This record gives sequence, C-alpha cells and structure tokens, in this order.
Amino acid sequence: MHSLSSYQDLFETETQPLLGKWSHTRSSGLMLSLNRTVISSAFQRSHWPTVLRADDIHSRGVRSHIFLLSKLISFMGILIAVAGVVTPLGLYEILLPAKSIQTPFHYLKDDSPFGYGTPPRSNYSFSRICGTGTLLTGPEPCPFSESIAVISYFSNETIAYEYPYGYDMGIPNVIFDTYSSGTNNNTTVSNYFDIQWRRYSTTSSTLLNNGSTYLLGAFKNMQSLILNNATQPVEGLVVDTIRGGVGLRNHTSPQGFEFGVTWEEDLLFIEPETVCVDTNLTLDYTIISANASVINGVLLTDRGGFVNLNHTYPEYNLSNPQTNPDLYGRAYKAAWLNNAYTALYYNVTNPTNNETRTSAFSYLNSEINKTFPIPMGSFGFTSNSGYDALTLSATFGDYLTNSLSGVANASNSTVNVNPYGIGSVNFSAISKLPSI
Repeated sequence: MHSLSSYQDLFETETQPLLGKWSHTRSSGLMLSLNRTVISSAFQRSHWPTVLRADDIHSRGVRSHIFLLSKLISFMGILIAVAGVVTPLGLYEILLPAKSIQTPFHYLKDDSPFGYGTPPRSNYSFSRICGTGTLLTGPEPCPFSESIAVISYFSNETIAYEYPYGYDMGIPNVIFDTYSSGTNNNTTVSNYFDIQWRRYSTTSSTLLNNGSTYLLGAFKNMQSLILNNATQPVEGLVVDTIRGGVGLRNHTSPQGFEFGVTWEEDLLFIEPETVCVDTNLTLDYTIISANASVINGVLLTDRGGFVNLNHTYPEYNLSNPQTNPDLYGRAYKAAWLNNAYTALYYNVTNPTNNETRTSAFSYLNSEINKTFPIPMGSFGFTSNSGYDALTLSATFGDYLTNSLSGVANASNSTVNVNPYGIGSVNFSAISKLPSI
C-alpha cells in the first residue's frame, strides 16, 4: 500500500514532466498559428481592423519581423492609393538629358532634291564683274581692283572702258576682311562668302582674268518648299516656311547617340520683309483635255482692279527710307501702275492728254467680272499651256508684254485694243516707280 504522500509524490513525479511537455508543445503550435494568421490576414483581410485598432491579437505573441511585414504591407497599400490620386498618370519612365559634352559634328547626307542637286564646292576662287557693260563698252572697274582702265567718253554720252592688261576679277583681301569680320573663332554664324550659288558652271573670256576659267552661277529650280508650312533643314540651309526665312547652315549633326541629342547654334537668318497688294485681276480658264491641250479660253477678269482703281496717282513715304521703307506704299504704287497700264492697253480708260486738255480716267469701259482676252503667246508660251502652273516673274504685266501689238476686244471683235501704244518699256519702268 502506498500512503497519501506517496500518491502525491507519484503524481507529482509522473505528471510534472507530462504537464511540462504538453505546455511546451501547445505553446509552439500556438505561436506558429498566430504568425500564419497575422501574415495571411495582412494579404487577405481588410485594413479597417488595423485602422480602427479593433484587432486584439494582431501584435500579441507575433514575431517582430512578421509584425513589421504586416505593417509595411498596410503602409504600401495606403501609399499606392495616395499615389494613384496625386499622380493620375501613374508611375512611368522618362529620359532626361545628360550633362553637356563636347562632340564632333559630321556631315549628314541630304537625300532630298537639294542634296542630289548640289554639286561639290569648286576649287575656283570668288570672282566679280562690276557694272553691266556690253561687249563694246566692257565692264566697269571694281572698287579696290588692280585693273588699269582706259576710259573714253563719246558725244552720245556713252562711256567705253579698255583694259590694256586685262580685267582682274579677283576679290581683294580688304573685301574679304570687311565682309567676314565677326565670324571668326569657329563661330557658327555664316558670313557673306558663305552664300554661294547652289549650281554653277565654268566659262572663260580673253578679256577676263587673262583668259583663265572662272565660275558662273546657274539658277535651277530644285524643289518648292513654299507650301510646306514647316521648319526643315536641306543641304546648306534651314528653311522656315512658317514665319518666313532662310538660315545658312552646314548640313552636319553629332553621330552615335542612341536617344538623340539637342544643341543650340547661332545662325545667319535671312528674313525678308514683304508686303503684297492684290491687283484684283484674275486669269480665268477652262480645264479640258483635248488636242494636246489641257486648258482653254484664258481670259483676264476684272474683279475690281479696273472699276475700283483709285484715280489719284499714289505716292509713298520717302522721308526716311532707312527707318521706314514704307513697303506697303511701294507695293501699292506698283500694283496701281500695273493695273493702270493694263487698263490703257485694253482701252478701259484714257491717260492725260495735254494737247486736248483731257484728264485721265475720263471714261471707264469695265465692270465687275468683265472679261478681256489674253493675247496668244503671253507668258512666253505659244499656246494656252502653262497658265495652270505656279510661275514667278520679275516683270510687271507679263500676261501682255509678249504680245503688245493689240488683240480684238472680247465684246466687240471690230474694236482694236491698245490704242495708246502701251509697250514693254512701260511695264519694265514700274520697278523704278515713274510718274504716269
């Protein structure tokens, strides 16, 4: 038999290890369960219990790194939500410019018609001829030239130049220095001698440069850029058809940059200031396709250029042409003279006649939309071809000057026009703005 104390000893001896073992096993399993609960809830559950602080077991008996991870996930969720509102476009990558570096520029071939139509630069030097002398009178000697000229004056007020040692076409150094000043030290700004003919040819004369070959500029229409409405580089130029201007630039760029480069340059830009005045005269025709012709019935139509022509001879401001060239006044006067001579040609009105004391514009034989025939052969064409193309001319009245002998009136074929003998000399004098 065992005494009560012995039973207590036995109980304590046998149950303490068992109690201790059970306690250890349950404690480990409970902590593992809490860790899994906390980490899984961080991924799956709502964040409201944490925000409201209603989760009692969120931090009790949980390992510190598990607790911090759950807090971090909650913080990242809030951060992403805020970033989605503050940055509506979200997060994205962007290329930023690096620091400025020195890099060489290389020639960039231009595949446009300007590139293909520009021959290599010649080894011939610059040359010049001054004046518009004929084969009889010869050219005039240029400033700072070393040419020795013998000048002869004649009774008919003509002057002839003779050069016993030939005519020197060279450019003296003083001219080079004057028109190249300010463009040294590797500047990107062009000077006068960077402006060259795109196309050229060679020729020679016994009088000029002792018979040596020299260059002649040749004008060739490469490509029209007028209607492009853009800023684009071509061989040797930067053409701005938005604001109007042409910049001179060597066709080069940096090479070997995957994402491109940006740089700044100082360029010589030629920005012409022009003013246009509408003559209110139009060339109207019918488009056909027969007998090797594409247009028919070319007529000059009065859209107000005759009937609304001001009867007062215009003058423009000559007081200070350096600061105020009065471009509109000049253009208006040129347009007025062009219309006035054309009106005289078609006998729309009359000029001043001092003998008969008849003032100009005594009558007016025109009205809005009245048409007048265009002489065959105008614009240098022998047929009705060419009127449907864009052409540029420096001659006023080009639609008449090739056939100024007169044509029949459109409304009355028996009436001959041009009774006042308007000729090409009248239209060519418009550029000098004479009085009528």
